[in-house]
Amino acid sequence: CVLYGGEAPVHFAADERAFAKLIYTPNAHTVVIDLSDNGTFNAILQDIQFHPVSDKILHIDFYQLFDDREVSMNIPVVI
Repeated sequence: CVLYGGEAPVHFAADERAFAKLIYTPNAHTVVIDLSDNGTFNAILQDIQFHPVSDKILHIDFYQLFDDREVSMNIPVVI
């Protein structure tokens, strides 16, 4: 995984099962990424890449959220 939006990209790895509730849903969620050595970050899912045959997660990009910066994103609306 890579976390973008801060001073420099932060690379980290996590178990694929940790992302199940975030990815396999039509809802948009914010997440808290806790990297004990590098701190805690508020973020949103920016992009995800799946293996073309096995459909396993290959790579995930997150975008770091800040209180003083605007973010533009598509959010599903159910009426």
